[in-house]
Amino acid sequence: MNFPIPFSVKLNVMSIEYQKEKEWLKKRRNRKMVFGFKFC
Repeated sequence: MNFPIPFSVKLNVMSIEYQKEKEWLKKRRNRKMVFGFKFC
């Protein structure tokens, strides 16, 4: 898969954020906030 560099960097950052959110969701299941944050 060949992405433009800015997009792949953004994707990488998003995956890191996703890992953080998964850890956070384990402690606290507030899906509404996560989805609101994701799709803002």
